[in-house]
Amino acid sequence: MMKLLLIGTDRHIFVEGTEARSRMVGYASVADEIHVIVFAKRGLGFTQTQIAPNITVYPTNSRTKLHYIFDAVHLGKGVKGITHVSAQDPFECGLASLFVARFHKAAFQVQMHIDAFGKYFKAESLLNPLRSLIARYVLPRADGIRAVSERIKKSVLNQRMRLHCEPKVLPVYVDVSRFETEEATVSLHEKYPHFDPLILTAGRLVPQKDMPTAFKAFAQFVEKEEKSGLVVVGEGPDEDELKELVATLGLDGRVVFEPWQKDASAYLSYLKTADIFLMTSTHEGYQRALGEAAASGIPVVTTDTGPVGSVYKDGDSVLVCPVGDVACITEKLHMLASDPVLREKLSTRARRVAHDAIAPDYETYIQHFRDLILACGGK
Repeated sequence: MMKLLLIGTDRHIFVEGTEARSRMVGYASVADEIHVIVFAKRGLGFTQTQIAPNITVYPTNSRTKLHYIFDAVHLGKGVKGITHVSAQDPFECGLASLFVARFHKAAFQVQMHIDAFGKYFKAESLLNPLRSLIARYVLPRADGIRAVSERIKKSVLNQRMRLHCEPKVLPVYVDVSRFETEEATVSLHEKYPHFDPLILTAGRLVPQKDMPTAFKAFAQFVEKEEKSGLVVVGEGPDEDELKELVATLGLDGRVVFEPWQKDASAYLSYLKTADIFLMTSTHEGYQRALGEAAASGIPVVTTDTGPVGSVYKDGDSVLVCPVGDVACITEKLHMLASDPVLREKLSTRARRVAHDAIAPDYETYIQHFRDLILACGGK
C-alpha cells in the first residue's frame, strides 16, 4: 500500500475552485493515500481539509515563517504508515521532507521546478544563496529527483554532487488539446480595438518575470509601430513600481494592466486573440505559460529560459533572445509584426512541438508522475 506525503507551499489548495486544488485532486490515483502539508501562517485560518476521499491537506499553522520547517516535520511525523515523501522544492520543503522521510524510513523524492543554482535565482533575494546551499545538502540525500526541464537536469548534474540517482525529466502538465481546440469567448481586439499589433504578456508581477525589460523593449517598438499596445495580465508586489515605470517611459495608454484571469477560458481567449505573446523572464522552470501560448497558436518572443533550446528552438517554433536583451527583443517583435508568413510558420510549428513535448492526456501524465515516485523505492 502506497501512502504518499507531499510537502509544499501552495495555499490555494485550501480554496475550492482553484486550479491548484483541482490539480491536487487529480493526483488521487497516484497513491492509496495522499497527505499534503502546506507551509502557512496561523493567521490565515486554514484547517485540516479532506479534498478527496484519499487526499487530506494540513496547514502548518505556524506562528512565523521561521517555524515552517519545524511544524511541517512535527505534522509529518504524526501521519502513520508513510511509504513515500515528495518535496515541492529542494529548499525549506526539501529539508522538512528529508527529516520526515528519515523518520518513517520512507523513499524520498525532490521536485525541481526551478534552477536552484542559476545566477538569476541566486541574485533574486538575500535568502536564495542560502536556499542554493540547502539544495546542495538535500539533493544528494534524495532517492529520486524530478526535474521539469532538461535545463534544470543539466544544472543539477553540473554541480558534481554525489547523487543517488540521475534526475528524471517530467514537464509541467499543460492541457494542450484544450488550448488547441477550445474557441475564444472574449476578444482582446474588441476590448482594445486601437491596438495593432496587440502584444500580450502574463505572469506574476515579480522580479523573476523582468517586466521592466518588456516595457523598455516595447517603448522602442512603439516608436515605429505607433498603434501597437501591450496588455499585461497578472498581479504581484511589483505592480505599483511597474506602473510608475510605464509612466516614466511615456507608455500611458499603450500599456494596459489587467488582473490575473481566474477563469481559464478567459485567459485562453486572450492567448487566441492577441497577435504576439512576450515572455522576458530571467529564469523559469518549465514555463507553463510558454506551453499554453504555443498550444494556442500565438507566435512567441521569449528569453532563453526553461525549455527553450531543448524543446522550443529559436527560429523554428519561437523567437529567442538572451535574458535582459532589450535590443534583441525589440528586433524580434518587429520581425513578427512585419512578417505574417513567419508568424504563421512559428504558430504552426509551436503547436506541434507543444503537442509532442507534453503528455497527451492527464491520465498519462499522472501515471508518469506515479512511476517516478515508485522508482524511488519505499517500504
